[in-house]
Amino acid sequence: MPERPALPATQTTNEPGACPAACLASDRSWRELTAPLAADDRAAVSALRHLAHSALTAWGVTAEQAEDVVVVLSELVTNALRHTDGPTRVRLRGHADQLILDVADTSLSLPDFETGPDDDEDQPHGFGLALIASYLAETLMVTQHPECGKTVTATFTIKAAAER
Repeated sequence: MPERPALPATQTTNEPGACPAACLASDRSWRELTAPLAADDRAAVSALRHLAHSALTAWGVTAEQAEDVVVVLSELVTNALRHTDGPTRVRLRGHADQLILDVADTSLSLPDFETGPDDDEDQPHGFGLALIASYLAETLMVTQHPECGKTVTATFTIKAAAER
């Protein structure tokens, strides 16, 4: 009978200062927040904003940049819930020196990034994506998924400590 391969060596330490804080500050690639939202679940947007803000704060993102990301998240999620009949998935992740926000929905329609606010006095809307595209997000991209929807991706460069 063949010999069983040896298990990999492991080491555990409880020493103060052994926490990989330096790694946490320099490697953001493992940081991710994913949230599925049911169709038309607009009540969840407020809770999602708070959750995202808490995550960004824990990731060491400046308060100002966290606010910008949360505004973008709120606008994209609200648009997805307003203009689609299916569920929405939100994914926020830190990768190297960037924050990447993906909002996927089931609509095949492309968002309007150029039109300003609608003239509907009862329910004003239509300004969020134009604002995001021109001011808050560094890049904004739409990826179409034929027959199943699209993903809107916003990216933000994480400011270096010297820039904070």
